[in-house]
Amino acid sequence: MGSASPLALYLKATAEELHGEEALEGLRVIPGPAGRGGRSLAPEEVRPPAPWRVYRARVSEYSMICPRGEGRCTEHGLDYEHRTTVGL
Repeated sequence: MGSASPLALYLKATAEELHGEEALEGLRVIPGPAGRGGRSLAPEEVRPPAPWRVYRARVSEYSMICPRGEGRCTEHGLDYEHRTTVGL
């Protein structure tokens, strides 16, 4: 007797540190709403020698657990839980 896999999206990405105006633009959206514990950061809090930096992630691939039912995956021919690349 099997169980359904939880739904999740996996991302493959490359991070790059932002500087100057791009870093200041990033401060408009990070670290998120106060309701989730975020607080505004001042520009000096993300410049050396401060410990924080601003990064942008560029996603190159999306994948998820293949939504097969019981038994063998008919699309991939596998009988175990595996990921499949998806387009968004």
